[in-house]
Amino acid sequence: MASDAKAIRVLSYDAISLRLTRDRVVTWGSGEGGAVKARVLTALMKASPKAEHFDVSAPHLPGGFGELTGICAGQHPGWSALRVIT
Repeated sequence: MASDAKAIRVLSYDAISLRLTRDRVVTWGSGEGGAVKARVLTALMKASPKAEHFDVSAPHLPGGFGELTGICAGQHPGWSALRVIT
């Protein structure tokens, strides 16, 4: 995953996001639970390789959205715990 990172954006201690290759974005949240978030992100990226946005800020309820294919749980920052399976 580190090789995919192009930029890290920190707005506050709990508003960290990453810009990855292929115009993908990760909402990371705070720095807490980084190891768990990294494992969850890796699994999401494998399950939904065409997704454009991944949200691991709450790793117990992760999400990916964008170009959904296969099995993908989707969560948009404006959707409260909405999960979409396509």
